Amino acid sequence: MERLIIYDGLCIYCRDFVKILNKLNKNKFIFLEYKTKDAQKILKKQFKDIGFSLYLFDKNYVYYGQDAIKRIAQILKMPRIIQKFGFNIHPYIVKGVSFLTNRKEKVSEPRGNKKIKLEVKNLIKKLVLIDT
Repeated sequence: MERLIIYDGLCIYCRDFVKILNKLNKNKFIFLEYKTKDAQKILKKQFKDIGFSLYLFDKNYVYYGQDAIKRIAQILKMPRIIQKFGFNIHPYIVKGVSFLTNRKEKVSEPRGNKKIKLEVKNLIKKLVLIDT
């Protein structure tokens, strides 16, 4: 299964983060904006309450928010200090960017299982087939 990142396409921090990941990517991730039909379908199949966050669907588990940042840094084999720094600073960056840009969307965690459901894995595989 491809690793999928779902991000807020309206957030400058998220868009810049995805630009950086695209440069470091080496085909490790595929990307979807949160508001797209495909992203919403995947999130609704996975969670009871989808919340509003950065998501990483990685093999068998879905990570979000700080945990997604940390896992992405691990996948890219970044030094542990960078992994820890990204994990610790993420909430402050999100709050700061939301305040500075007057974002109304409240960042929240989803409710539901972190183990990726088989039907969600199949949806992600279909995305990869369409994209290539």
